[in-house]
Amino acid sequence: TFNNVTANHTISASFVIKTYTIAASAAANGSISPTGNVSVNHGANQDFTITPATGYNIADVLVDGQSVGAVSTYTFNNVTANHTISASFVIKTYTLTYLAGANGSLTGQTSQTVNHGGSGTAVTAVPNTGYQFVNWSDGSTSNPRTDENVTANISVTANFALTTYTITATAGANGTITPSGTVNIGHGSDQAFTITPSAGYNIADVLVDGQSVGAVSTYTF
Repeated sequence: TFNNVTANHTISASFVIKTYTIAASAAANGSISPTGNVSVNHGANQDFTITPATGYNIADVLVDGQSVGAVSTYTFNNVTANHTISASFVIKTYTLTYLAGANGSLTGQTSQTVNHGGSGTAVTAVPNTGYQFVNWSDGSTSNPRTDENVTANISVTANFALTTYTITATAGANGTITPSGTVNIGHGSDQAFTITPSAGYNIADVLVDGQSVGAVSTYTF
C-alpha cells in the first residue's frame, strides 16, 4: 500500500517456483538413484531406479511409508508435496534338486535351499547290487556330491549302469578256447567257453582262476 501519494512510483514483483524434497534411501546390498534429498519443482515428475547388489533381489520399496512392491523403478508424478522413498533388499536363494535314475538311490538331503554364493550339503548316489554309479546328468562324476558357490538353481539326476567284469581267456599251443581274449560280462550274466584241442591232441587241463576244473571241453561262468 502506497499511503498519501505525492509523487510517481513504480512497483514490481518476481517469483520463484516452489520446490519439494524427496528423501531417497536404500538399505544394505543395493542402491537407489538418485539418492539422498532430491529437490523437485512443483508439478514436475521425478524417476527413481532401484538396483540390487549381485546375489540380491529387491525385497520392497516404500513410498511415503507404504509398500509399492519389489519394483525396480518408481516415478513421482506432478509433485506438489514432500515425499520419501526407501528400498530394501534380500539375498537370492536357489533350489538344489537331486534325483536318482534307474537302478540306484540317493542318500542325503535331495531338496535343498541355498543362499547365493552358499554351499549345499553332500548327496551320495548309491547303485543297486550289480550296478555302478556313472555320473550326474550335468556331467559331474563327484560322488558324494556337494555343490558350492551356488549362483543358480540346480537339478541333476544320478545315472547308473550295469557293472561289468572281465574274463581273460587263453589257450596254450595245440588247441583253442572260444571266445578268446578279454571278454566283458555284465553282472549276473552267464558266459560259456568251449575248449577244443588240435588234431592229435587231448585237453590236458583247464584252470579257472588258477584252480584246475579238469580236462573239460566246456566251462560256464
